[in-house]
Amino acid sequence: LFLQAVLAARANQPVLAKALIERSGLVEEKVPAAMQLKAVIDLVEKNYDSAAETLVELGDIQPANTRVAELLARALWLGGRDEELVERFGGRVQARGPSPYLIMLVGRALERQGMRAQAAPYLQRAYQGRPSGWVTLPEFANLPEPTRRMRAMIAGNRNGEAQRYARGLRREFVGSSDIAALAGDASLAAGDFDGALEQYREAARVRRPWPLTRKAALAYREFGDPLAADVLIARHLIGEPRNTEALLLNAERAARKEDWLRVEVMLDNAIELGAGNDPRILKLRGIAARAQGNDDEARSFERMTWDLHPGILPGG
Repeated sequence: LFLQAVLAARANQPVLAKALIERSGLVEEKVPAAMQLKAVIDLVEKNYDSAAETLVELGDIQPANTRVAELLARALWLGGRDEELVERFGGRVQARGPSPYLIMLVGRALERQGMRAQAAPYLQRAYQGRPSGWVTLPEFANLPEPTRRMRAMIAGNRNGEAQRYARGLRREFVGSSDIAALAGDASLAAGDFDGALEQYREAARVRRPWPLTRKAALAYREFGDPLAADVLIARHLIGEPRNTEALLLNAERAARKEDWLRVEVMLDNAIELGAGNDPRILKLRGIAARAQGNDDEARSFERMTWDLHPGILPGG
């Protein structure tokens, strides 16, 4: 029933999807994937308060899930609950980790309340895009203890302590994919890229979620093997073809080779999947159009890029 609900939602049949997910009983059992699907369906049907209620509950279960945070912020924004949005996320976006989208919604909520001066710094940060390099995500009180402690150590540059703690966890939880990934994070932060890759490979034998692939690709690049990073992301995309971030990274790889038709196909796919508000995608799509001599199409994408992100010069 759950898989049928997913298919119905993808086929733009929200009423059928909602009926199927309710029949499955998985939302009442607090299964996170089912809760998120229900919330997304509620957003599509403009039941913003219902979506927010589900996402608040899901956020308590998965406090570090950034996608859930963004969906909740969107539900609060669309529902006109600006004060609650700022209260819930205003402090969180002070850190370096949050996405530009979440920062932008906090700024827009302040702006809609008439607090333009307070909103300006948030909007400026949102326009700057994601920070370069990797960041340590913030701690949350109800995170699993190993994750919480590891983040605190890495954020405090206590990398040696983090690696010793990781080795102890590996001995205690033999075969755990999550612990292997944490150990990889400790090695990555310490600059031990070979060690990080070894730990990430161990974690990937059990499962390979996108964040793990992304971190392993970073470790490959830092290790001096960008081709291995590109291949890893391309293989992930085969198994998860609707991953818009992976599509963008593959398109950027194709752009470096001036394979503009491949860039166009990948980015059009990403836009169709809902990533048409990402200025990085629109900018690169405009560059690809111009490289292929489609000047009218290029100007259209450049205008869209400028509307979303005035700080990005379309051609540069």
